[in-house]
Amino acid sequence: MERIANVIEESKADLIGLNEVDKHFSKRSDYIDQISWLAKHLKMEQAFGGGITLRSKDSKVCRQYGNAFLSRYPIVLEKNNLLAFGPRIIEGRSLLEIHVQLCEQLLKVYVTHLSLNPLLRKKQVNFIIEKIMNEPHPVIIMGDWNMRSGAREWKK
Repeated sequence: MERIANVIEESKADLIGLNEVDKHFSKRSDYIDQISWLAKHLKMEQAFGGGITLRSKDSKVCRQYGNAFLSRYPIVLEKNNLLAFGPRIIEGRSLLEIHVQLCEQLLKVYVTHLSLNPLLRKKQVNFIIEKIMNEPHPVIIMGDWNMRSGAREWKK
């Protein structure tokens, strides 16, 4: 976590999109809330959207894995859109939607991690295009697209 925080700090970036972020998810991250740790350490605002959510039998413990966002500007709204187009055995994917206030301008930011499966990825890309097609505010899309830059979905 320290190394990731150092890279972000050295980049001097104001907006950071992250994929494969654990929120009390597994032993590999010592079950910590990675995005809260980073936000506190870097003194940045945060948003998180789970692609996978596991609940304990008593529903008191929620473990999540997904996309996250850090901002030096105020986050005024966040919404997580599940991209559940395939069977439940396939890793859950999501599109984290964030509204950031930049002085007088509202900016829409999306963070996603698309499927490796070409058929699912096509549906996910179509969903994203529908979301942003008539957006009146400037849009930034960040993420792991799991495709080559010349791919058909990329061109879309």
